[in-house]
Amino acid sequence: MSAQSTELVALSKEALAQLRSMIGETDEFVFPNSGLRSVEISNRFYQTAKFAQLMLRLRQDPELRDSLSQGSLNPGNTLPGGQFQAADQHVQELTLRDTFLDPLLASIPTGIWAFSTKRLRAPYVFTLGRVVQDAPAVNLRMSDILAKDPADRGTVKPLDQTADPKAWGQAVDWWCMKTNAIFTRVADITEFTDHNDDGVYLPELHLMWLMDTLETFKRVAEVANSWHSAFGTTLTTYTALDLIAETWHGTNDMAKLVEPDTVSDALSRVRASIPVTLHPILLPAAEAAGRAPDLIFDGFFQSKQHESDTVEIVLPPSQKGSKPRREQWSKKSAIRQLVRARRNATHGFVGKPHSDPNIHVLTQHNGKLPSEFAMLPYLHLLDILCNPDELLNKAIPRSISKFLPRKQNRGT
Repeated sequence: MSAQSTELVALSKEALAQLRSMIGETDEFVFPNSGLRSVEISNRFYQTAKFAQLMLRLRQDPELRDSLSQGSLNPGNTLPGGQFQAADQHVQELTLRDTFLDPLLASIPTGIWAFSTKRLRAPYVFTLGRVVQDAPAVNLRMSDILAKDPADRGTVKPLDQTADPKAWGQAVDWWCMKTNAIFTRVADITEFTDHNDDGVYLPELHLMWLMDTLETFKRVAEVANSWHSAFGTTLTTYTALDLIAETWHGTNDMAKLVEPDTVSDALSRVRASIPVTLHPILLPAAEAAGRAPDLIFDGFFQSKQHESDTVEIVLPPSQKGSKPRREQWSKKSAIRQLVRARRNATHGFVGKPHSDPNIHVLTQHNGKLPSEFAMLPYLHLLDILCNPDELLNKAIPRSISKFLPRKQNRGT
C-alpha cells in the first residue's frame, strides 16, 4: 500500500470493501467476515532504544563525548545521521516494523488468515474471516522436492471449532495488547540499572534485551517461514528454544522446554489465559506442540516394542576392567537427553567421548523428530505473552545479576 498518510484511512476502507465484495467460483462472497485493524508503534519505543545507542556510543567514543560536552560536534568519518547505530538493524526492526506480528499471522501454519501492509510504525492488518488453506504441491521448488519433509508436515491443523466472525480481529487485538506489555517493560530504561550502585543505567544490557526480544519473535516466525524444509525447520527450532530457555527462563538447557510436564503446564496456562473464542485461531499450533513429547518418545523403538515408559541405556564401564552400566531413564529424562543430544549435534556428531551418555541415547532412538516438535517455540512464546510480567519480574533481575561482575569478598 503506497499512499500519503492523510489518504490511508480512506484507502484502507476501500480495500476492505473490495475484499468483502470478492466473489468465488460458487458465486458466493469469499471473505464476507473480513476485517481491518490499525496497529501503531509508539515513537517513545524508538526513542528509548535510541537512548541506549546514544549512551553506548558515548561510552565507546570518549572524543565524541568530550566534543559534545564542549558544545560542538565533530562526526569524523561517521556519516551524518549515523552517530548512534549500535545494533541499529535490530533496533529499527523492533521499534519501527511489525515483526512482532509475524508469529501471529503464522499461528495456523497450514494456511493464511490475515496479512499486514508492513507500513513502518503504523501497519494495517487485514483479517480474512476464515483460513485459506495452502494448496498442496503448488509452485514447488527443486529444493522443496529434494528436502521433502519425512514427517509430511500434515499434523498442524485448525481446530474443529468455527471461529466467531469477530474473533479474527480480536486475536490481533489480544496479541498486540500482550506484546505491548512486553515492549513497555523492555523500553523502560529504569528496568536496566545497577541497583547496587545508585541505579546506574546499563545500556549494554538494555540493548541486549531489545535484541533478544526481537529475536524471540523472529525465530518463532522463521519456523513457519522455513516450513518447506524439515531440516531448516528443525535447526530454527533449536535456536528459538535456546533463546527462550536462556533469556526468559534462565536455563541454558533448551531440552527442559521439551519435557512432558513443562509442555503440558505451558499448554494448560495458555488454554486458561487465552479467551475461548480465540482458541481456533491462536491454539492450533500450540495444541500440536502439546503432542510433541509423546511423539518424540515413540521413537525409542526398543521401549515401544516392550511397551515400556522407560528407556534402558547401557553405558560404558566407569573404569577399566569394570562391567558396563545399565540405567533406567524415565520418559522425561530420555526425551531431555535425546533432544539435548540432537541440539548439540548441530556442531556435529563426531568428537564426543565414549563416556558421553548422549551418544548412547541416540542408538536407542529412530532419529525422527515429529512436525509437532517445531511448534514448541510458538507454544512457549504464547506462554510468555500470557504471563509477561510474571516472567520479566524474574528474567530482568536475573540478567542484571549475570551481567554485573560479582562483588569481591572484602576482609574486615
